[in-house]
Amino acid sequence: MQRRDATTTAAKPKDDGRLRRGSAEDVRRFQDGDEVAMAIEDRGQVVRANFVVRRGRLNAQEGRWEYQLWHEDGTAYDSGHWFRETELS
Repeated sequence: MQRRDATTTAAKPKDDGRLRRGSAEDVRRFQDGDEVAMAIEDRGQVVRANFVVRRGRLNAQEGRWEYQLWHEDGTAYDSGHWFRETELS
């Protein structure tokens, strides 16, 4: 009987470019409906503005969360542009 080498039969994890569930990159900081603040330019000055998170998505290529924001009156901010999580507080 021949012995199998454990290194050749061990299953290797698939690296398909997706983030592992529960990994640090996969943990979302803001949920839909959360209030957030972001620095924006208003009439030549940088001010802090409040928004509501409309939707979040995981950008798997860059390994970061991005969010669409609403004004508090329910209108989309910046035509639905996606903002990096690091831009929000």
